[in-house]
Amino acid sequence: MTRHSVSPLSGAIPVATKTHVNLAGIGTALPPHSMPQSVVLDQARKLLAPHYPAFERLVPAFENAGVDTRFSVMPLDWFAQPHGWEDRGAAYLKGATQMFIDAARSALADARMTADQVDVIVTVSSTGIATPTLEAQAFNKMGFRRDVQRVPVFGLGCAGGVSGLSIARRLAAAQPGATVLMVAVEACSLSFRSDRLQKADIIATVLFGDGAAAAVLKSGPLAGPVTLLNGHEHLWPDTLSIMGWDVDETGLGVIFDRSIPGFVLAEFRKAVTTMLAAAGIAEEAVDRFVCHPGGTKVVEAIEACMDLPAGSLDAERATLRASGNMSAPTALFVLDRVLKAALRTRAGVHRIDDASCGAGMSWGAVAFLSFLIAQRLSELVIARRNTIRLLKNGAHEVGAEHYPLMVAMHSAWVLALVVFGWDQPVHPVWLALYVVLQGLRIWILMTLGRRWTTRIIVTDTPLVNSGPFRFMPHPNYTLVVAEIIVAPMVLGLWWVALIFTVLNALMLRHRIRIEDGALRP
Repeated sequence: MTRHSVSPLSGAIPVATKTHVNLAGIGTALPPHSMPQSVVLDQARKLLAPHYPAFERLVPAFENAGVDTRFSVMPLDWFAQPHGWEDRGAAYLKGATQMFIDAARSALADARMTADQVDVIVTVSSTGIATPTLEAQAFNKMGFRRDVQRVPVFGLGCAGGVSGLSIARRLAAAQPGATVLMVAVEACSLSFRSDRLQKADIIATVLFGDGAAAAVLKSGPLAGPVTLLNGHEHLWPDTLSIMGWDVDETGLGVIFDRSIPGFVLAEFRKAVTTMLAAAGIAEEAVDRFVCHPGGTKVVEAIEACMDLPAGSLDAERATLRASGNMSAPTALFVLDRVLKAALRTRAGVHRIDDASCGAGMSWGAVAFLSFLIAQRLSELVIARRNTIRLLKNGAHEVGAEHYPLMVAMHSAWVLALVVFGWDQPVHPVWLALYVVLQGLRIWILMTLGRRWTTRIIVTDTPLVNSGPFRFMPHPNYTLVVAEIIVAPMVLGLWWVALIFTVLNALMLRHRIRIEDGALRP
């Protein structure tokens, strides 16, 4: 049987359970050897044409496949020599392990996490054998914890990326607070067989390449911009001959039937309709289907059967052009493209076939930003009121010339948080730290009372030496320094924290020098 899987996600559909599973990061990787389609055709002609008289009749397939370039774990001249299981296995072990590492690191970086934070690893691959499995091979270089749970999955083929994502989602949902890393790795090129002169093998030479993709899933009480719902799968009986592997003494041989596009056209929509109904999602609510691009004709068949405008599956075609059909990882390559496009346009994506996402508003982020803005505005009102009162009572201001710059800097900081953070997931640990800082804020305000202001106001009253001032000379500045770092990190905006920490340090250096000089006896 062949298997088609769908893992529905939504940024707009509420999840029924209290535990949400969010897609925290996604990453892709390609092996080092680029293979332009024209070069592959030349090599295939040299190797196959002398032994396969009908080869030239298949040349248009190379030209019309919609593939410009593919990538391989081995250089092109490697395929000119005969290879058995031992050679292919060694090439798979080395190449797949490195792709695993590259894709996993990319996804973890996207999630702003490290390997030692991973609780469960799901590894999906069908194009080679590694025992111990790939995540074990990569263990030392990755830096996983010794107690990390490992779930290797073999034999899913092109459905592997989607099914792997669904498996990872279920594991994350079963362990609230867990971080699950799913990696799909395939080295399809190693199945090239110059000794098997069948049409399916030549068509496979036209389409398939190597690659890896990884996703980081995080479960917790808060929904993120990309929240995964339950996965659904559909099995068709009597379809074992459509796609799979033959296994013989030389290696794997592809099963790739020409009926696949017709099968998609006839059967795909019924399966998708059933899955959407099970998820409680109306088809008209779907903004974008993300599909595995098995080939150009398959993509066209999906558009036709789903009544999509011709060319609407643009990310699928772009992935096929750039790297061919990589089997399991390919759908995640497409998902990565769709997510990046959605983030650029701030467009919501609510349902996707094979994998879907919601890249819309994060209510947690909106609530946090609303609180921060309200807090800052109320502080400006209090500070202005206190400043007027102090000046009327004989106090005077120093360093007024820098104040507009300071206001501009803090305004830019808030604006950056809003523009870049409104649709980001809220990180609970940083949020908890921010809440702790608010305790310090209240302590400072209660200690200074009517003397608190955002300007440097000098009075003839004794300096305050109670409350937090007993422990540090500038507690309010300490609070500001911490908030400028912590608030962006609540939304994962590390670069905002870095830029404005530097700007604030320059501002405070000038401001503290003025203040200390004015208050010096």
